[in-house]
Amino acid sequence: MTICAAAICATDVTLGGPKRAVIGISDRMITAGNEIEYEPLNHTKIYVFSIRPGASAKILALGSGDSCKNFSVSKATQGEMEKLQTTEVEKAAELYADSLVSFRNNRTERLHLSPFDLTLKSFIDRQQDLAPDIANDLAKKIMSEITGVSTIITGIDPNGDPRIFSVGGIDEYGQEDLHPICHDQTGFLAVGSGANQFESLFMFSGYDTTWRLPDALFLMYCAKKRAEVSPGVGKYTDMFIIDVDGFRLISKEATKAFEEHYDVLEKSIQEERQQAINRIIGDKRIFSRSSGPGHSQLNLMGWHDSVGAEKEEVEW
Repeated sequence: MTICAAAICATDVTLGGPKRAVIGISDRMITAGNEIEYEPLNHTKIYVFSIRPGASAKILALGSGDSCKNFSVSKATQGEMEKLQTTEVEKAAELYADSLVSFRNNRTERLHLSPFDLTLKSFIDRQQDLAPDIANDLAKKIMSEITGVSTIITGIDPNGDPRIFSVGGIDEYGQEDLHPICHDQTGFLAVGSGANQFESLFMFSGYDTTWRLPDALFLMYCAKKRAEVSPGVGKYTDMFIIDVDGFRLISKEATKAFEEHYDVLEKSIQEERQQAINRIIGDKRIFSRSSGPGHSQLNLMGWHDSVGAEKEEVEW
């Protein structure tokens, strides 16, 4: 239960083409287990991968689901990235996926197989020796074990290309998808309970990776505010940018400014909506005045909706 999102945008246009960056946003909602949720005042959910001291960080993870699982998997990924000195986003996503699979397999063995002194490998080798009902029950538990984690791995490659990958989540067949999926073509991605509301605004706005940084940042903030109608999405907001110079958080002062501009926009939209409704009420093509004070009648076509059908009127 949360909202985390990333998008690719243009920061500058040169003769060699647009310079691009990754921008992102997250609430601070922490999910512990399956039921407990809370939002700390001074805690970010952004996990930045740093492969060596002093080097600018250019890859990070944004996760939804159980926060402790996300942190454990991100920590394991960090260790593998340090060993391999990984600087490519796709490789980081693969390492995260590997760590997530290992986490799930270890959890499955400890919860379901260790009481029978089995591992995943030995279960396959010895399942014929088990009682059929026990073997079937264990197989069902193994297949149904999921992490419930859905994560964005994003950043800038050494050549300056911005990348966005997803790992985890449930696929169209109802299975947990632990393969890295690239979202560079669409240029944006959201995970968490507010993901649908968030992404719908990007789609409706016709977003693509050529959008300028100011436009993209404000759209991202507006989308996050829309996602707040979803259960489990927090009110606090962290925003960031990753470019060739590395990862930087957007200041609290700037985030507050976005909130103020958003409030002005929403007020103007409400005013424009009311003015449109007033014009609709006064439009005789839609409503005609009723004999009663303060009443109007809605003009409708007849039931058969055919040429020359009688006009019906519904009192409003």
